[in-house]
Order: sequence, then C-alpha cells, then structure tokens
Amino acid sequence: MMLRFVADENLNNHIVRGLLHRNSDLDIVRVQDVNGLGMAC
Repeated sequence: MMLRFVADENLNNHIVRGLLHRNSDLDIVRVQDVNGLGMAC
C-alpha cells in the first residue's frame, strides 16, 4: 500500500529524506517542486 503526502515549505527537507529512506513506499510531493498550482502571485 502506497502512502501519499504533500509537504509544504515549512517541513524540513531532512525529515522528508529520512522518511523516504525508511520507507520507499511513500509518495511525497513537496509544494516547492510543483509549478502551476493555479495560485496568483
């Protein structure tokens, strides 16, 4: 079973890397890596 998470810019990248290292079945998308979310700047 794959778990999916969205990490915002406030989540420490060390935590994201550690989670992926411990469990490769995680699908983590970082907000800063996604362009075009339809938000006006």
